[in-house]
Amino acid sequence: MSKSTPHVKRHNNRSSGRAFTLVELLVVIAIIGVLVGLLLPAVQAAREAARRSQCLNNIKNVALAVLTYESSRQKFPPAYLALKDPSTGELEKFGGTGLGRPTRENWAIMILPQMEQQALRDSFVLDDFNVWIGHDSNREARGTSLAIMRCPTDPNLDTPCGIEGGNWARGNYGINMVQSGDLWGYRAWDDTDGPREGSLGPRKGISYINKSQEIGDVTDGTSNTILLAELRAGLSEQDPRGCWALGQAGASAHAHHATSWSNAPNNCDPFTTDVLVNAKAIIDSVGAETLRSECMHPYSSGTWSYKSVVRSLHPGGAMIAMADGSARMVSDFVDKGTYQAAVGNEYTEVYQDPTKFRVWERLNVSNDAYPIEGEF
Repeated sequence: MSKSTPHVKRHNNRSSGRAFTLVELLVVIAIIGVLVGLLLPAVQAAREAARRSQCLNNIKNVALAVLTYESSRQKFPPAYLALKDPSTGELEKFGGTGLGRPTRENWAIMILPQMEQQALRDSFVLDDFNVWIGHDSNREARGTSLAIMRCPTDPNLDTPCGIEGGNWARGNYGINMVQSGDLWGYRAWDDTDGPREGSLGPRKGISYINKSQEIGDVTDGTSNTILLAELRAGLSEQDPRGCWALGQAGASAHAHHATSWSNAPNNCDPFTTDVLVNAKAIIDSVGAETLRSECMHPYSSGTWSYKSVVRSLHPGGAMIAMADGSARMVSDFVDKGTYQAAVGNEYTEVYQDPTKFRVWERLNVSNDAYPIEGEF
């Protein structure tokens, strides 16, 4: 008798799983959307942290190049060199404003060898008195983009400046000039360094038109005095802000950026805005509302570059480099005073008034002889 074969149940090899329903699919998509929403700010914050670190590293390296220049010359570089009126011997007051009174090299051109850019320095025509930086002979050189001068947080660095002969490359670091009274050297810094009526007194930064400080002149201490501060590139070709080779306040230098109402970093108050050459053309080219939303609206009646604001796109502050070569971010909420540079001639005692000269003002003057008390 044969043994019977047990019955074996056969299974279908095809998958027995079922497809997602529409509701389940929508739930999965919603979960992914929530995760992306949670992760995106973290990714953006990480990217900004990397950009901020690079920006800080750049301004520090530029500051070290300035200090190397100072070490070899025993003086900081002038903010820029201006021509003199042949009839009076005075500095051209409107130097570098597109009004027929051009400027020569600025501090950034002077320190190119210290930034390992000797070839670029040599490509500028600087030994011909009739050739200024806006001359056609210097068009290619001034249009050279320098990574060390750029803060990667600024999205407008690839918009060239079209004034003063055009083709000016952008940067983000300006040297600390002067804080109140007359910006120009023929009053505050004449050729003999002697006092004149209306002289600034202790309102000096680091560099000026045709003149500059020595380390020994920085009596407040190099660790307490700003050497360089961040600035933002202009939003249109008509805007000179951030043009690294252009000798102007707002382009490659800061002036009246601390002692003018409440002029703290990134301040959007209309009374603390930039006073710039070409202001009307800037506003017409971009639009007043866009400029206001970007905190970049210039003084609408400006016809020469006189005043700037320390600005950045970093959340909460802007980069500064001190005269000792250190670098850090200064807070938008740094303690500031109430001094109004445009009002009166109170140049001898105002810096002693603790309500008018606070941390921000004292950081920007090199010889007020008062300590900095407070965080920045």
